Amino acid sequence: MNSCSRCGTQNPSWATHCSACSARLLHEEHPAAEARKVVTVACCAVHNLDELSEKLDPEALVQMTDAFFEDMRQALERYGATVEQWGNERILGLFGIPRVHADDALRAVYAAVEMRTSLNQQNSEFFRIWRTHITIGIGIGTGEVVTRGAAAGAVAVLGDAINQANRLERIAPAGDVLISDATYPNNFAGEFTPAKGFDIAKTKIASLNIIAAELDR
Repeated sequence: MNSCSRCGTQNPSWATHCSACSARLLHEEHPAAEARKVVTVACCAVHNLDELSEKLDPEALVQMTDAFFEDMRQALERYGATVEQWGNERILGLFGIPRVHADDALRAVYAAVEMRTSLNQQNSEFFRIWRTHITIGIGIGTGEVVTRGAAAGAVAVLGDAINQANRLERIAPAGDVLISDATYPNNFAGEFTPAKGFDIAKTKIASLNIIAAELDR
């Protein structure tokens, strides 16, 4: 059996991804090399998956979500992220893995802007075909993580940056982005207010419309 380093689930020795959380698995025959680095994580999740599952035929749901995740993946990879998909509703962009860039936080925000623009375009088509649409939240966190890379090429990432991004994504209003204080670069302008209900005192909340307008100037 092979234990998932992210969630602890036991998986068959031949498995390459965890059956519970979809993380890539490390194998004992490939010793892991650990490294510490500061990365920025963008987490995007479908907030209305249950509603879509009730409305759509399973085949239509697969077609819709496959198209959605492919566009989100392309947006993240365009700005240099390593991408992981968790199950059927969440996708992560890891900025700084394998290579750290001085502007990883900015890359993550640019990617988030593109992701929402892309979804707006997709939703017009989704509504035309299926009379429904996808709603998302995006959270972005920055912090120190430990990466465990194996000779086989699998990489596991552990650290609070992922937890920050996940928690922020969950409380993000539909279509908005929540950005942790550590992610917020000094050269960003716009109106920011504390995120209500979030337990990290310095967390910032912002409408992506504000961010996009400032970045596009």
